[in-house]
Amino acid sequence: MIRILSDSACDLNKEYTQAHNIEIVPLYITFDGETYQKDFTEINRDLFYQKMVEEGCFPKTSLPSVDDYLQLFESAYAAGDELICICITNTLSGSFNSAMTAYQMIKEDHPDASISVFNSWQNTVGQALIVREFVRMRDDGRSYQYMCDHMEGLRSSSQIIFTISTLDYLKKGGRIGKMITSVGDKLNLQPLLVLKKGELSITSISRSRKKAKAAVITNTRKHFEGKNVDNYFFTTGFGYDPEEAREFRMQVENELGITCVESISTDNFPASIGAVTACHTGPHSLGISFVQKYETLV
Repeated sequence: MIRILSDSACDLNKEYTQAHNIEIVPLYITFDGETYQKDFTEINRDLFYQKMVEEGCFPKTSLPSVDDYLQLFESAYAAGDELICICITNTLSGSFNSAMTAYQMIKEDHPDASISVFNSWQNTVGQALIVREFVRMRDDGRSYQYMCDHMEGLRSSSQIIFTISTLDYLKKGGRIGKMITSVGDKLNLQPLLVLKKGELSITSISRSRKKAKAAVITNTRKHFEGKNVDNYFFTTGFGYDPEEAREFRMQVENELGITCVESISTDNFPASIGAVTACHTGPHSLGISFVQKYETLV
């Protein structure tokens, strides 16, 4: 059996992971710097966002331990299973490093273990789309090696293009330079950000939320000039406001001529951004993510 494992930064919900036999290693979240709770199993997403919005909290994250990964690796080996582990980009978390340390440990004891650990170069719904492609490959009967060989193409084709309401969270988390933070704060502007191949960058600034959302769509359209959108899966991602997300998704689908996965899926694929990412981007993230369908990769 091929087992698929991801850390909780992928933001897949329990209904989806249970239905598709995906194992999740939680990251940890704290509001006070002392008490840590496990994402996915101990954190209620709605209450988390409510606390951020109503109390103005700046929670922090902590990576999974090496042992968190090692236990699942050992379980897979003992069962005679093959395992593929997909982690949040190492530029945003040390989760991948923990997984790699666990991988090295089990390979020392069991050189024949069929276990692969991948840096997804992605986060949240972008990471989720990659995990979804691995589920599709497994369910289509593809081999363990075939699946591993397609990781490079999947992560290279994946992006998240999004906007946030404030740069404060990225500033506190050290994710962007202080100069652009200062400019954004003074002018009360809305940034457009791109996560591509593990690198987070600010590509433009808008003067309102409406213009920022339009910029997300415009930049996505530019990316697909000369490309066949039918070769890709798309999803939107949102934080605190589901009504804004619903309207944005309709706008995205109408203007880009696509149908997002969450609009057609019957398996509870998420469009929501979870607590791990919100700790660094704030409660009002909104954007588009995409990945190329594995069968169209050359």
